[in-house]
Amino acid sequence: MARRSAASPSPRLGIPELFAPGPYEQALILTFGADLEFYERVLRRHFGSFRNQIVLADGTQLDHHLSGLATAGALRHLNRSWVAGPIRLRHAAHAKAILLAGPEAGLLLVGSGNLSLQGYAGAGECFVPYRWTPDQPDDLDAFTAVRSLTDALVERALVDRVIADRVGVYWSAYDWWHAPPNPAGPVRHNLDVPIGTQFVEAIAGEPVEELTVVAPFHDERCSALERLVSELHPSRLRVLVQPGRCSVDPTQLRRVMDRRSGSVHSITAEGDHELTYLHAKIFLAKTATRSICLVGSANCSQVALWIDQPGANTEIASLLTGPPSAFDHLLAADVVTVSGPLDPGDLDLEIRDDTEDNSQEEGATPTVHNLIFDRDTLTWTMATPCVAAEDVVVEINGRSASVDLSVSPTGGDRWAFTARLFEEEDIAAINSVAVVTVRIGDGAPTHAVPYQVDRLREQDHRRVDTDRLRHAALLELDDPDLDRALAALEEILVGDNVARWGKDRRPSSDADQAEPIAWENIDWSAVKRHPRYQAYGGLAGFGIPGTALADYLAALSQLVRKLLDEEDAEVGDSDDREPTDADDEEGAHDVASGVEGADPDEEDDGDEDQVEVRRQSPAARNRRLVRNFVRRNLTVLEQPGFRDGAGPGIVVPNLIILNWVCWWIATKDEDHGPDLIEERLRLWELLWGHNEIDGYLDRLDDEHQALVVERFDAQQFEPVVAASITDVWTSIPTVTSPLYQRLRDVVRSAVCSPCWQMTAPHLESAAVLTNKRPSTIEPINAVEIGARLWEAACAPHFEIEARRAVAHATGCLAGDVAASNVEVIVDGRSDRRLVDQMEIQAPVLADGIDGAFVSWMGAVDLSFYRLKWPGGVAFYNALAESGWVVAHDENERTLESLEPAYPAWRLALDRLVDSVEVGTEAAA
Repeated sequence: MARRSAASPSPRLGIPELFAPGPYEQALILTFGADLEFYERVLRRHFGSFRNQIVLADGTQLDHHLSGLATAGALRHLNRSWVAGPIRLRHAAHAKAILLAGPEAGLLLVGSGNLSLQGYAGAGECFVPYRWTPDQPDDLDAFTAVRSLTDALVERALVDRVIADRVGVYWSAYDWWHAPPNPAGPVRHNLDVPIGTQFVEAIAGEPVEELTVVAPFHDERCSALERLVSELHPSRLRVLVQPGRCSVDPTQLRRVMDRRSGSVHSITAEGDHELTYLHAKIFLAKTATRSICLVGSANCSQVALWIDQPGANTEIASLLTGPPSAFDHLLAADVVTVSGPLDPGDLDLEIRDDTEDNSQEEGATPTVHNLIFDRDTLTWTMATPCVAAEDVVVEINGRSASVDLSVSPTGGDRWAFTARLFEEEDIAAINSVAVVTVRIGDGAPTHAVPYQVDRLREQDHRRVDTDRLRHAALLELDDPDLDRALAALEEILVGDNVARWGKDRRPSSDADQAEPIAWENIDWSAVKRHPRYQAYGGLAGFGIPGTALADYLAALSQLVRKLLDEEDAEVGDSDDREPTDADDEEGAHDVASGVEGADPDEEDDGDEDQVEVRRQSPAARNRRLVRNFVRRNLTVLEQPGFRDGAGPGIVVPNLIILNWVCWWIATKDEDHGPDLIEERLRLWELLWGHNEIDGYLDRLDDEHQALVVERFDAQQFEPVVAASITDVWTSIPTVTSPLYQRLRDVVRSAVCSPCWQMTAPHLESAAVLTNKRPSTIEPINAVEIGARLWEAACAPHFEIEARRAVAHATGCLAGDVAASNVEVIVDGRSDRRLVDQMEIQAPVLADGIDGAFVSWMGAVDLSFYRLKWPGGVAFYNALAESGWVVAHDENERTLESLEPAYPAWRLALDRLVDSVEVGTEAAA
């Protein structure tokens, strides 16, 4: 069986990096052990915004884990916005896989790691990644194999009814994976045919030259290994075991090795031999022409490899083939250290208690099935002998609960339980996620977290909210409902909503909303407790996954990457705080009023104006709405009191969003004139400063500046701002315009900021963005984008720039320097040319004339420069790099090779332009 994709098993696969935000909205995890706190604390940073999140874990392991949480109250979202359900088998539910899915993309990881930090980030695990998109459909069979496994679990009633419903919602979401399973695909499970049998069949009778087995668990008599060897008859057999960690009987292992002429070798992780637990399971057979690799969840045991269902574990694995050396990287010297051959008795080997075979013994404690909480009532079923209601004790988070309990038979040995709660404290605890413990008589307790079905079904509607935010990112001007999108965005941006959060009330009227906000009176401690504020991650955060803010930022990032023709959007933080759920936020779906609030100079005055407004086209109306929306939020951000109280975690995402909105709207229509120029200049002045006034970013500490750079990169801020500056520069008529002077000042400040990380690739992306906007008539390339940035900062207002430069160098005032044009002989011939002259009307020393030329040349690029002052005259030919000075009190002297004193912003822009030109030439 040949693999057509480039996917390959890897024990160094960076799973956390693969979880970076992408085009996914559902998660399905299969695992043996489940660290639920790890899921809530870590994984929900990535999956919190997903509308369907399912964890299927081994029932015994899940029960054991919940027993340790019975009084901790450590979980806030389990079975409320995501589910963890047990798979109930006689043996272990041992399959391990992670599947992320969206309408047009899927990511599947099949391997050895359990749902835990060690399992997903540890160096001793091995996973195979599979990806599906409409353009790359080759891995589809891997996804349909996982569906076949979960469908079988549902059909055989091995999961709760609620879990079956959530799994059904998961697989019914998209059409792309509805193809029938392929039994010969790269991913295999053992619900129909044992995994070991499928491995042998894939080898198809070819003579096996070498068989290598790596597994952390073997059965007590090494029967699985012995059968594998007897089926394949390898010429060479190697069994790799980790000393002190591998569970295997050394005597039985030696017996098999002696009978089969095999060798046992020690395997340890390269670099930290004793620390890394090698949990990967690898079966690698080599023939003369190919390699066949089985890698996944199955250990070298009978219940994993050879026994038919229902007497086996459930397992899942990748069965891959390739050239003879295709999988050598799994055991390469830079990954593991293999020593030997060695005697098994010398390797500290034994059958260990932590075996992964969880067989259920006769008379085991009955478990709770399908525990559901609805309003004030718990319902569940248990397989137990006849039981009386008075023998049942219900505990909530370790505390006995007052309940009205009834018990009724459902057929066979299963009984249905209904417990109505009386105490508000108990109801509130379950609403907030609680572990419910059920005891029957003197029997052992069993533990479960109730499913909150209505809340889980509400998650299915979260896609609507995400789609609405993505729609808001597009800001279609002909959309008659754009005001609703802006209202949703108004809530995300925080802005003057802080006023009502700080006072814990809503504005009672439009008049209240229009009143100036006294930021010094805001209770910032109350603001920081508000869910909307917490969604930003606090002062050090830039948006927590699972919130509307994160959804909107992700929508923006994906939209930009789509324009850039990139497939994957990488947005996210490494913040480890708890994500905020939509169901945590009071008023999560509230819409801010007053989205159409007009500026004072645009308020409708009288019936005639009202009629005119009604006659406006949807596009004109929406432009006005967007302009007022930007101005209102920008005005809030310009208030130092707001910025100081809110912190960079709110200010920076708000500025990113407003910057996007301004560029997107301003470039919507080729027939519409310059738009939002004033607003963009104000925004950039706030970010970077102007006229030697520091910008907001310059005042941040190093740590926050580093976070800003990271967020800018994640949101493709640099290409968008470069495209926007280009648009503003193109829209300003002349360099004498006050708007140009403001643009020049802000660009000069920006390029000197530590948060300005513009590079040649950013300019290339900016050119792509610019060319895809309706306002662009003639295509533009990265070199031209760089040239416009350079011109925006460096093309001077000649007279003003030159006068200031000369005045600064000679120590006089700009008013003492007059600019003019004079005709002079520049090359020793009789031809006269018109050249620029600066006449200094205050006494200066002739020794300072060199510096005046250097400063003037750094400000303005000319061919000829002439200086005149009361004590003499001087001239410099920049083309010939020579000149002279004649002063009344000294003899004439010559000038040679003066170097312009370029300011820092000019040098930075020169480097940027040079880099994009070099890159373009190299590409050509």
